[in-house]
Amino acid sequence: MLLSGIARLFISTYSTRMRGGYLRYQAQYLRRIRVPFWSDVPGDVRTELIRAAEQADIAACNEAVFDLYGLSTLERSAMGDGGNG
Repeated sequence: MLLSGIARLFISTYSTRMRGGYLRYQAQYLRRIRVPFWSDVPGDVRTELIRAAEQADIAACNEAVFDLYGLSTLERSAMGDGGNG
């Protein structure tokens, strides 16, 4: 979940930008990201998240997280480049 564009969106909202456009990640910002309990994540989405994490496939991670949060096509497109940037 933390590889996804949604996590990046949360962090960019909370964090300050450093010189060069880098985000300043701090543990307190990561704690603010709301994720569902693993037991509440449907099995097929769990499988996709595990596979995406093992392969470091950000696009697949985004798709699984978008499905998990039930984002519409419009909401997904609002993430711009799929939430990768």
